[in-house]
Amino acid sequence: MKNKSFRRILIHDLSMGFSHNRPKYLLSILLFSLLCVMFFNGTQSLQLSDQIQSRASFMDCCISIFKGMDVYIPSSENIFQIPIEWLTIQVMVSLLILSYPTQDLYMYGTQILTRTNQKAMWWLSKCIWNIVTTICFYLVGIGTIFVFTVFYGEVSLVPTAKISELMNQLPIQSYDQSKLLIAVFILPLVTSIALSLMQMTMAFILTPIYSYLIIVCISVASAYFYTPVLIGNFSMLMRNEVIFSSGINSFWAMIICLSLIIISTVIGCFYFKNYDILKKN
Repeated sequence: MKNKSFRRILIHDLSMGFSHNRPKYLLSILLFSLLCVMFFNGTQSLQLSDQIQSRASFMDCCISIFKGMDVYIPSSENIFQIPIEWLTIQVMVSLLILSYPTQDLYMYGTQILTRTNQKAMWWLSKCIWNIVTTICFYLVGIGTIFVFTVFYGEVSLVPTAKISELMNQLPIQSYDQSKLLIAVFILPLVTSIALSLMQMTMAFILTPIYSYLIIVCISVASAYFYTPVLIGNFSMLMRNEVIFSSGINSFWAMIICLSLIIISTVIGCFYFKNYDILKKN
């Protein structure tokens, strides 16, 4: 009986959550399309000036979009510049998570919680929706990059040395392919999932807008300060050990993110056990 109830709640969340976020998914496609256009226009300019002979690879474009920025060292000559591409992605993920869970609580969620009192199931379903939503965002992004690469580049997971140097400011000569794939594709996703679950948990304890602002502040602070306390650092390729010798170790970054995922899920579950839905309404 509980399994059937959970399946109904989960199906409702996945279908209604996707419907709720459909305009934001379309905005995500436009965002990644703009980033791809900027990147491939840049590579075509280099080709026209004979600085490069080969076309950019799929990996070159992914690196450009997910690379973040170097470790920032404050000085009067080194002005802090936010990595716009990277920050826009973080903000977009936060927007996808922003409002559906709390809105559903005071609509369909009110009926579910008052009728079944299965608060843990309701919360777990929202956590799964959160994870699926974040994964879908990255799939949309990678899919968009792939489509542009088919038309304007080379479908390859190998970065082009000259493009890496001129376009991405990454003098990649030798690297561990598996570590590069983890740093570009896996670690940003897991980091975003950790931040998204933190945001959703805070949205119920505080308010959705406050939780959103906190996550955006964490992202901006991550760009300014190089520290594992600010996990936004984990999603920047330029701060990973595969590029930066003293950079983030992907294994320990994954452990920290998975720990935060578990902690956020557990805190939210305990919070809902004492949550008075009728009083909140």
